[in-house]
Amino acid sequence: MKYLSYIGDTITNYVTTLIIPHKDYDYFIQDDILGIVQSNDSAFNASIFGDESSYYDIDRLLHDKTSTETTNGFRVFQLIGSRNYWYDPAVLPSASASTAYTAETLQSVLQILGQSN
Repeated sequence: MKYLSYIGDTITNYVTTLIIPHKDYDYFIQDDILGIVQSNDSAFNASIFGDESSYYDIDRLLHDKTSTETTNGFRVFQLIGSRNYWYDPAVLPSASASTAYTAETLQSVLQILGQSN
């Protein structure tokens, strides 16, 4: 599945309609905000940022240890710690609401990525 957008509302709509289940199914979402050590290598840029990029290109990047710019050699680093969200329909909604993945959560991620206030 490929998706390319620069509009926050479109990204929010995509995530909330295609990734998060509409029904009360059990689900787990982990969001990570990552930094990437960029390169002037056109093949690298095309594989990561190109229209034909896929999950597997990003997964390969997560394990790439060829950087001379980081202390551990990884080309990807976490900007903030991983955040995990579980939804369990067996738990009362008020108890699970704080761990559900909401549109507000997604907006906070988009604000960090867009470097806006």
